[in-house]
Amino acid sequence: MKKHPFLIVLLIIMLALIAYSMFEIGQAGNTLQYLFLAEKEEPLPDPLPEKLPKTKAQHLLEQLKDTSGDWQNIISAYTLTGISEKTAFSAANQSTQGTLTAVSNGHQSIYYKQLLFGRFFYDEELIKGRHICLIDEQVAIALFRIGDAVGRKVSIGGHEYEVMGVFKHTKKVGDYEDYGVYVPLVTAADDCLPLAYYMVSALPVKGGGARVAFKTSMDSFAPGGSLWDLNREAVGATLVLRVFLFIAGLTALILAIRFLNKAVLRFADSYQSRLRRAYALRLLPWFIWRTLLFAIGYGACAGLFALLVGYILEPVYIFPEWIPTVLVEWKDINEAFWKVWQQDAQVMSLRSSQVMRLKFFTTVLQWMTPLVAAIAPVMVIGALRGKKTDV
Repeated sequence: MKKHPFLIVLLIIMLALIAYSMFEIGQAGNTLQYLFLAEKEEPLPDPLPEKLPKTKAQHLLEQLKDTSGDWQNIISAYTLTGISEKTAFSAANQSTQGTLTAVSNGHQSIYYKQLLFGRFFYDEELIKGRHICLIDEQVAIALFRIGDAVGRKVSIGGHEYEVMGVFKHTKKVGDYEDYGVYVPLVTAADDCLPLAYYMVSALPVKGGGARVAFKTSMDSFAPGGSLWDLNREAVGATLVLRVFLFIAGLTALILAIRFLNKAVLRFADSYQSRLRRAYALRLLPWFIWRTLLFAIGYGACAGLFALLVGYILEPVYIFPEWIPTVLVEWKDINEAFWKVWQQDAQVMSLRSSQVMRLKFFTTVLQWMTPLVAAIAPVMVIGALRGKKTDV
C-alpha cells in the first residue's frame, strides 16, 4: 500500500464524493413534480368592479382542488407553486435579486425550510391573500444589514410586502439563485408579479400507483408540461453504483464460497485424521457445531446473493418501461432500457432545483464509480503482491 500513496488519496477523495452524492440523492424525497409555463396575469380593470374577477392563479387553484378528488388514498399532500428567477427585491436604498416563489397551501409540508425568526404563513393568509412574505437570511442581510428583519417591508414589482419570517440560508446544488423570497400565490397574482412557470408538487402514498394517476390528471390540468418523479430520478441516479456494488458483492460472494469450500475440505481431512485416533461418538459434538457453522456460512452466502439480486433488480420495478411487452431480440430490450433518458433529450424541459440537484450528483456517480472500479483492484493486487514479497 505504501507504493501507491497518490492512488490511496485519490481513492479516498472519490469514495468521499460517492458517499456525499448518495447522501444528497437520498435527500431528494419521494415527490412528484409537474412543471408548466405560467400565463401572464391581466391587470385589474379601472375603476374596480363590485365583484373582482378571478385571477388565472385562482382558477388553477380551484381546478387543482377539483382534480385532487381523484387522488384519494394515493396522494397525501399537494401544492401549487409559482416560480420566477432573477426577481428584483428592494428596501429603502438597498436592492438585490433572487428567486421569487409564490406559494399556496401545503407548500411548507412538502418543502420544509428551517425558520430562524418570525412565523410561517397561516392557511387563511394563503387562501385569501395578504401582502406578506418570508425571506432567506441572506436577503435580510443584503437589504437591512440584519438577520431578524421581521416587521420590515420588502418591495417586489412596485408592491410592498411585510416580512413575517426569515428562513435559514441553505443554497444547494441546482438552485439557480443564491436566495429568494416567498409570497402568497393569490397575492402575487393580484399584483401581477411575473411568474415564469408553475409547479404542482405531490407526495404519493407508497404502493398506491400515484404516478400514473398524477400524470393522467396533470395532462388534463395543464397539457404540455414536464413530469418529474424524484424517487425514479434518485433510483436512476444510482444505477452505475448499483451495477458496481452488485459485481463487487458477487465477487466477494464467490470468494467467500471458495473459502468455505476449502474450509470444508480441510475439515473433512481433519475429521478423518481425528477419527483414526478417537471414537466417532466423542467427536460428535465437535462434528455438529462445525457442521452448523458451515451451514450458517452457506446460508449467509445465499442470503447475500438474494440481497444482491434484489438490489440490482429494484430499478426494474421503478422503471417498468425498461421491460418490453414481448421479449424478442436484444435490440428491443436495449431500446426499452434507454427510454428512461428520453425525457432528458427533449428540446425544452422545465426542471426544478431538486431535479437539477439529482442530475448533478448522477453525473458525479457516473464518473467516480468507474474510476473506483478501476483503481481499487490495482491497489488490492499491489497489496497482495507486497505481502507475498514480504513472506
